[in-house]
Amino acid sequence: MDMQQVLVKEIQKLHDSETQFSKALPFLATKVQDPELRKELESHGSMTQEHIRRIETVCRELGCNPVGEPCRVTRTLIEETEKTLKNMPPSPVTDAYIVGATQMGEHLEISSYGTFAEVASSLGHPKVRDLFTQTLEEERRADQKLTTLAKARINKAAAQKVGGQATVR
Repeated sequence: MDMQQVLVKEIQKLHDSETQFSKALPFLATKVQDPELRKELESHGSMTQEHIRRIETVCRELGCNPVGEPCRVTRTLIEETEKTLKNMPPSPVTDAYIVGATQMGEHLEISSYGTFAEVASSLGHPKVRDLFTQTLEEERRADQKLTTLAKARINKAAAQKVGGQATVR
């Protein structure tokens, strides 16, 4: 297997990963209490659809099918997150958990897009590099927005809950 074939295989996994996240984000939004976090998840759902379209453009550029092997890492992350959230009502704790789980997905995507942009560049695919770099920057901004929300209030509100009751400070 050469590097071009590795790139195609990993792009197909990335397409599956983005598709899985696009299906999981609406569920996460139903579990959120914080309105800004809900808005961010909904916005990221729309952005994820654009990322899927970009990957399909990349595949047309490379002459490959975007559908291939599933991304088991993403599947496991989503399954574990949904399992944990299944019986949790919306609360500050749920919001903090969702931020963390969502950022795990963002970090997976950030590392993938960064790596694939460089590989595409090395293989002489500047258009592919540019598309992945564009998505990489959007994923970084989404991650930063989540960090800002968590630091501003979500983590503080969740930390107030200990043993099911608000702590006295």
